[in-house]
Amino acid sequence: MSFSLDAATELTPLAEGLYHRPPADDYYNVMSMFGGWVLAVAVEAVSHHPKQRGELISISANFAEGVQLKDVYVQASLLRARARTDFWRVEVRSGQGADAAVLCSVEMVWGSRKESEMDYAVSFPEVSSPEALEILDTKGFPKWFDRYAMRPLQGKPMMPNETPKSLSWVCERDQRPLDAKGLAALSDVFPPRSLLLGPEPKGGSTVTYSLYVFATTEDLAKVSGRPLLLQGDGSIVRSGVFDQRGLLWSPEGQLLAVTNQMGFYR
Repeated sequence: MSFSLDAATELTPLAEGLYHRPPADDYYNVMSMFGGWVLAVAVEAVSHHPKQRGELISISANFAEGVQLKDVYVQASLLRARARTDFWRVEVRSGQGADAAVLCSVEMVWGSRKESEMDYAVSFPEVSSPEALEILDTKGFPKWFDRYAMRPLQGKPMMPNETPKSLSWVCERDQRPLDAKGLAALSDVFPPRSLLLGPEPKGGSTVTYSLYVFATTEDLAKVSGRPLLLQGDGSIVRSGVFDQRGLLWSPEGQLLAVTNQMGFYR
């Protein structure tokens, strides 16, 4: 079966670590591509590099400019390889030349984990099962929303809420089995905190973003295509700036990843 995310992130290799990607309008946002799509493209670039090894551990990205419905070029470079940890840099560019603009720069860590005696995680929130909730009607929303089935419990986007807290069960509509690429895309599904507040919620755009992955490849495979619980919050929404933090939980209550970002709103 062909899945939407795989078709939209397929890369054409041009040289070692250099790839071409045409537009994918199914993942378009209000004024540029959905940030989760950009992150998924970056993960795809490293995944297909001949020097790639290990599992995705973390992502740190800076969005310098929105990615438009135009061809992009993706450069994946191994910065340092150590015994258990590899450090990568991915640049999404508007062209191939030296004067091409860097639209997004992504630092990644890939590696291997080892067992330890210490074991602690915050508690899984008490929530209704996804089967007990209706899927959000995304008519009139940006196109990328149609790629996901969202079942909000708290903090509906495009609606005024008292706090920036949000809870929602989310999965890809075509139930694509979860992996590192899919997790990276899902981690940006959280609505900007500015969309959750005030009588006229204001759209926001990510400036800097991070993702810390605690799930193994096997943990992600166990989720398959089932919904994740996305638990979001923020500390401040003021003067055109917001912060955002999010936890991504498996249906069984395992904390898979944590994400943080800072963005601007209009």
